[in-house]
Amino acid sequence: MIDAVYSLDVAAFPLPFDTVQISGADAADFLQRQLMNDVRQLRQAGDSQWTGMLTAKGKLIHLFLLLRLDDQRFAAICPDQDGAALISALQRLLFRSKLQIQAMPEAQTWFQPVVASARSGMTLSWDGQRSLTWFEHAPDLTPPDAAARAAAEAAWQLADLEAGIVRLQDANRDQFTPQMLGLNRRHAFSLNKGCYPGQEIVSRTHFLGKAKRGLQLLAHTGEVQCGDAILHQQREVGSVVSNSVNHQVLAVLPLEQPEPLSNPLAAFTYLSPTWSAG
Repeated sequence: MIDAVYSLDVAAFPLPFDTVQISGADAADFLQRQLMNDVRQLRQAGDSQWTGMLTAKGKLIHLFLLLRLDDQRFAAICPDQDGAALISALQRLLFRSKLQIQAMPEAQTWFQPVVASARSGMTLSWDGQRSLTWFEHAPDLTPPDAAARAAAEAAWQLADLEAGIVRLQDANRDQFTPQMLGLNRRHAFSLNKGCYPGQEIVSRTHFLGKAKRGLQLLAHTGEVQCGDAILHQQREVGSVVSNSVNHQVLAVLPLEQPEPLSNPLAAFTYLSPTWSAG
């Protein structure tokens, strides 16, 4: 294995995240029924948690940070720019609930090395090391120029990989359980709150210990896209979940780490992340 190291030595910059607002008298109850984490843990304005939506078979289709704004308003901060898709998915479940689901086009999410400067925003923990500041309206901050911003976003993406944070794309939606994607490390799902779509599969996997695959950090040579198969001895054993511009990927693979790994366009080498795949 090769050690993985990243450095995010950049100034403040906005991240390309969508924000969706869920508001109304039934907002908390609605989210509690539909999302995989326990919304009751968000007790006051500014509290946040990783959460998402699952299929009935326990496969992840949306992943986001949920932020409580006040008694009747929540913001879903979507790192994969799928705000419109999340709105559509939630609206299909509304029935007679008294709430509204809408985009927040003026909201912005920034990385700020000096969090104390963000007095008009809400500070959220991203991975235990990095923090974000979320603004309901555009802040009085000057973004970097296009080249510096692109470099900062690439560094952020690499930091996500090395922290084991997946970024969902169409190729890997409805493919993996939360455990396969290491979302237990993000405390992104609840085993105690009661029923929600996919809850039975999530609980069974946890209590029976049936997760045989997990998230792995790999270096690669060649060209790799999300969803690409990874082979061991010409047999498919996993697939790429997230990739970056510097030849690193996150992949879901067997926990025993078979070697060597390749596909027709690339060869892969295990890296040593700061987290465990199991």
